[in-house]
Amino acid sequence: MKQTMVIAVLVLVIAACQTTRTRFDESASYGFNKYTLTWSDGDKSEIFIRSLERNGHLAVCSYVVSESSPGNRDTEMAWYRVQTLYVNDLSAGSFDFLRIYGEEDFAPFQAGCIETTTPWSQAFAEPEIDLEGASRIVVKY
Repeated sequence: MKQTMVIAVLVLVIAACQTTRTRFDESASYGFNKYTLTWSDGDKSEIFIRSLERNGHLAVCSYVVSESSPGNRDTEMAWYRVQTLYVNDLSAGSFDFLRIYGEEDFAPFQAGCIETTTPWSQAFAEPEIDLEGASRIVVKY
């Protein structure tokens, strides 16, 4: 019984520490900031990202248009999935919500989005993005 209680408490603590993220899609139209990432083979990817208010919280939307061939997009997607999105210094979870497109793909594109648990502030309207090392994508406000 005691062991069951300890396990139940640990599960509740772990669940409380998890960031709840609501995923949604948005049309990739105006209002996105563009950042360029150059890969080791010289190909470039344009990362489009924007923040918006959703249900009183900060939401982040992103998509990528890449020069690479479709075969390389699987590798790129795997790289983005292991990235951690930070809003300032707070982790907002993995960056796996974004959508990847190639130059040869036709618009209209969809941006993948998450709603964070961070309350919205007008200061979030103009983000800067930094790719810090191999595992951090930092959105600074």
